[in-house]
Amino acid sequence: MYDDSNIKDLLWELRSVESASVALLVYCKYAVGYKNLKVVVSLDEFSVHESFCKFDVVAKIDNVIPYYRSHELLVLNRETVRAAVKGELVNIAVDHTLMFDTNVASAISTMFRGRALGNNHDRVIRLLDSVVYNNYNFDHLFYMQESIKFVRVISEGWTGSAEGFWRKLNKGFRWNLAALMCFRKVDCEAYVKSSRVVFGGSFRQAVKEARRAAYNYYASDVGKKSARRVVLIQRELLLLLLIAMRINFSTERNVKKRTKLLLEEVQNVVGVFHERELSIIVSFFADPKSVSMLGTINRGGKNRRLLKKMDNIAWDFFTPRAMELVINSIPSGQIILPYLTTFDKKLEELAGMFPVKGTVLSVEEGLHLPFRSEKQESSFEEYGVTDIVSELFTDQKIEERAKNRSSTIEEQFVKIKKEYERFRSVMQA
Repeated sequence: MYDDSNIKDLLWELRSVESASVALLVYCKYAVGYKNLKVVVSLDEFSVHESFCKFDVVAKIDNVIPYYRSHELLVLNRETVRAAVKGELVNIAVDHTLMFDTNVASAISTMFRGRALGNNHDRVIRLLDSVVYNNYNFDHLFYMQESIKFVRVISEGWTGSAEGFWRKLNKGFRWNLAALMCFRKVDCEAYVKSSRVVFGGSFRQAVKEARRAAYNYYASDVGKKSARRVVLIQRELLLLLLIAMRINFSTERNVKKRTKLLLEEVQNVVGVFHERELSIIVSFFADPKSVSMLGTINRGGKNRRLLKKMDNIAWDFFTPRAMELVINSIPSGQIILPYLTTFDKKLEELAGMFPVKGTVLSVEEGLHLPFRSEKQESSFEEYGVTDIVSELFTDQKIEERAKNRSSTIEEQFVKIKKEYERFRSVMQA
């Protein structure tokens, strides 16, 4: 479906849509023939169902980053379109969920162990006070997904019990996950009434839940399969970043020529066009200070553990996709609005470089295509490389690119090993 002409036209026209009536017409023109396709699009001055309006309150909390640009969200699928034609309303269950990253999970764990939060004390307390006082949903799954890079070494070949698997895991990870499970048991009503923190269960129960969740998420057959899908996408981003950084440090050419070199490698080596990440890389080519996360990689010097640094950056680049995986796991009649909770300013900056107006998604197909507004100039337009990018979207180029995309982690490893050696030689020159 990614390369279906109707899907491409749908994405293109949704960029300029600003009214519900036009959005409905565009959906009916291009998408109504697909059984499980869902469109979520934010529209200026659109009167939405009150269940969406919590968005602005949540998004204004310090250290919280919303996935969508605003709460004026219109959801289009077969059910809502059918109801609109009849002049009826459809009740869609809306789930506002905060997703805690490793830094936040570690802070919560530190509190449960009775240790000082140090310089993080005030912002951690403000954040958790907002979550509990307002009874917001929050999720431990993002933290677990972020930890795949550590846990998969153990889980991939695991055949033992859930308890044995739990004992093999890093102690810090176990504390963090158990603390998140325990935090879920805070009695929000009691906190609002008396400012007392009361738990609806014991820490021992939380540990049992964490142990069961870890086994199901990482070590079960379904968990292992899901983890491989996540790792494969992250490795694609790592491969793309290694190539981009090599080009950046190996040539003094202008942005347009660097982008052309990069897109040739995307076509022949990476095998997939990642618009969001490529637009950020083009901005970095033009001004390294615009992407401070990539700016930490410098030529010369010691550059110790260079691959490790690049791998961590690739996981940060994966963050919006982690939010998309959560969105895409929800059935057609529901919608989840995820918010990333992090103390990492560089990650916050990175997430803000591609404001999402909407998404086209299908749970069954594993399809999730974000798009920005037509009013938001992309880096491709800003730096005059749109014509180079468009050359990659002929039918022939799309077909060739698909053949070059790695379908397994093992194939990806061979490419990454080769590109890392090339990148390291440039960095040491």
